[in-house]
Amino acid sequence: MNVALSIIWGVVMTVVTATVISRHSFLGWPIGLLIAWLPYYFARSGVRKNAADREAWHAKLMAEQGVALGKGFDHAEFGTGIGANPEAKTLTLHANGKSKTYPYADIREWGTQGQQFYLRVRDADNPEWRISMFEKSDRDRWMERLQQELNER
Repeated sequence: MNVALSIIWGVVMTVVTATVISRHSFLGWPIGLLIAWLPYYFARSGVRKNAADREAWHAKLMAEQGVALGKGFDHAEFGTGIGANPEAKTLTLHANGKSKTYPYADIREWGTQGQQFYLRVRDADNPEWRISMFEKSDRDRWMERLQQELNER
């Protein structure tokens, strides 16, 4: 949302600044662009830093649980994550600032709802987890993965 607002701000400020300055100088549009796009630049650099922090956090969490990154047994998106460790028969979940690892036997139900993948687990404190998965192919892959890991082994 910050990036979208920065873009709108940039367009408005470009037009306003360029109009005001161009009456007095031929540098109106270049100066207007420079002034207007600075908030966008800073917003984007913050988004990239936050994404890098999330990726580092996800890699650390998955490594602690023995989940091999990049092998198709982990997924992270918008501060949520899931990782499967087939050898240990555990599933690590992260959402809303909490992380927890469950044995396969504690996974009761899973499915998709909108752009989220949900899991219901045997846990009185956190009975349902929602993991962001905007790509349908990611949701389908995790549906099949859990079917194979939990129901067919």
